[in-house]
Amino acid sequence: MVTNSTLILPYARANTQLQVTLVGGEYRSEAEALVGPAAISQIENYHVSTTFFGTDGFTMEHGLTTSLIENAQVVQRMCAQATRRVLCVDSSKVGNRGFVRIMPVTEIDTIVTDSGFPADLIVQLEEQGVEVLIAK
Repeated sequence: MVTNSTLILPYARANTQLQVTLVGGEYRSEAEALVGPAAISQIENYHVSTTFFGTDGFTMEHGLTTSLIENAQVVQRMCAQATRRVLCVDSSKVGNRGFVRIMPVTEIDTIVTDSGFPADLIVQLEEQGVEVLIAK
């Protein structure tokens, strides 16, 4: 696992079978993550089969958005290094629009979400070739 999130560290300590590569960078407490040029540079050296990521905002018109430029840059780079892109997003993010655009929805392969995700949006996404999975 390759991550910039410091939130994963307690799980890695508790599960010694997890192999975690934590990319370096500047710590952003509001994101609980390491970001910036050092993080981007490290990520460019890796290829991952699947990247799992989140977002602060999600609309068909504006795509995925977030409030921090540095977060958007890390997600963009990790998605560029991945074969498959999986967005993990709860329905509360639908309709929100952050300050920075991460990517259009058409660049997502799969969305994992909750049962509150709008049915009409699922239809639109599936028409665009995006797989939508409802977690139970």
